[in-house]
Amino acid sequence: MYPTLWTFAGKEHPKNMLKGTKRAYAQKTEKGWPDETSWRAWAWIYLKERKKRNIDRGLVLCDNADLHIDPEVAAMFARERTVLLGLCKGGTGNQQPLDVDFFGQAKPLAIHIAAKEGILPTEENVAYLFERAVDTLEQRATQKGTSPLAGGFKKSGIYPFNTAPFSDEQMAGSVLATGLTKDHAAVKKAKRVAQVWGEFAAEEVKKALDMADPKTSLAYKKGVALAAARHQSLEEDAEIIDPRTGAARYIYTSDSFVADQDAKEKAKAAEEARVAKAAAERKEKTAQNKAAEEARKKAAQARRVESEEKKAVEAAAKASRKELMLKKAAEKAARAKAAPVEQAAKKGKRAREDDEVNHKKKKPKK
Repeated sequence: MYPTLWTFAGKEHPKNMLKGTKRAYAQKTEKGWPDETSWRAWAWIYLKERKKRNIDRGLVLCDNADLHIDPEVAAMFARERTVLLGLCKGGTGNQQPLDVDFFGQAKPLAIHIAAKEGILPTEENVAYLFERAVDTLEQRATQKGTSPLAGGFKKSGIYPFNTAPFSDEQMAGSVLATGLTKDHAAVKKAKRVAQVWGEFAAEEVKKALDMADPKTSLAYKKGVALAAARHQSLEEDAEIIDPRTGAARYIYTSDSFVADQDAKEKAKAAEEARVAKAAAERKEKTAQNKAAEEARKKAAQARRVESEEKKAVEAAAKASRKELMLKKAAEKAARAKAAPVEQAAKKGKRAREDDEVNHKKKKPKK
């Protein structure tokens, strides 16, 4: 899951040691052994990569070397809900998951790849060969639906967790090599040490992972106090400072690794921008649709009001016309009733003559 941090001997630029790799860091120390600065650098790499995967809790297992059981690093881990747990004393060789299973597969495979490609394994290509071997193991495991690492964790009793994962022979190999029997007190003591460690580890991990506020843990408080006494910070440094010399020690990566990381960051930023733009467009479209709907409602309301007003005007006009007609009819009837003789007298001479002729034409009834 995480990039490998390689430590080489010397003081020269270690970048050429990473040629052909895609997920590796490298540094150099005087003798080629990891030190306190290496451990702190790896801790920051681990926490940084873990955040990218949105993993909020973790368990880091290490041997009991003084540089690993560093209170400041333990505090850095505790703050991020990570338990730093030293392995059982005297049982490191049997309990380190990578030693138990993974490296036993990776090392021969790396040598095989070197022979196949006609490469002589050296310090300058060991990172490349190792990464090729890891990729091959991952591909094989994927095809089988397994994990190249799960076996080591199971055999070590770390996952699934086992409070007593070792036999007498495993825990007291050096004691048994002297010719002592399994019933010897030294052998029994070694076995008891493993059991006590298992019980202690189970309790420590449970307490750390269930803690509501990691900053209340003893590991965090102890690390903060020590950092203050040393005038150091628990925050990530752009330059890793060597505590012995006070000089900056840079952690280098291969160009392809940096390019890959940059590409991922750009892709992530582009995706976030696309999502934000799509959300803004949806919001704008929703607002436009809402405004259009409001406009349609207002237009429909205006048409209804206009129609009602028009109908009211037409009804009023019709009522007015009807009232006028009734008024005229009433006036006409009143005039006819008041002066009927006058109406007849008003007939002209020609009309009276026609009436007389018509009267004479009428035949008398038989």
